[in-house]
Amino acid sequence: MKDEYGNSCIAMLCLAEGIQFMINQIIEAYRVELKKYCYTLAGTPWDGNDLYQNAVVKLLKNPNPIETHPNPKGYMFKTATNVWRDTLRKSKWEEITSEDAIELPILDNSLLETIEVLLTYLSFKQSSTFLLVEYYGFSMVEVAEMLNMTEG
Repeated sequence: MKDEYGNSCIAMLCLAEGIQFMINQIIEAYRVELKKYCYTLAGTPWDGNDLYQNAVVKLLKNPNPIETHPNPKGYMFKTATNVWRDTLRKSKWEEITSEDAIELPILDNSLLETIEVLLTYLSFKQSSTFLLVEYYGFSMVEVAEMLNMTEG
């Protein structure tokens, strides 16, 4: 039996099965390492397992690059990384577009303007101290050490 191009369908099927077998061998050779990498990347066993499965599916959907790539292990790990990035982007987009999203409070710009005016009247050390304590959350002891001053 031949296809419309005159190629033997049996030969094409054998070639496809041979390529699939080779790809399965490549994936199997690095399976344990890829799984560990996916668990590490995702942070939880559940997300890591999902990531591993999605990465393998992506590798199986487009087998040509992995069979000809000079570094198939690196290609597999990069594929897993890209799948994880896509997952994060998708989940971030879902969070943003969710109807259940909490409305953020509107900032009162008058307060920010007042703080800016206040900082212009203070000396450099005073304004630095204010910002380090109130904005960045450092303790007075830490700020005193940073600015070579006493606490009082």
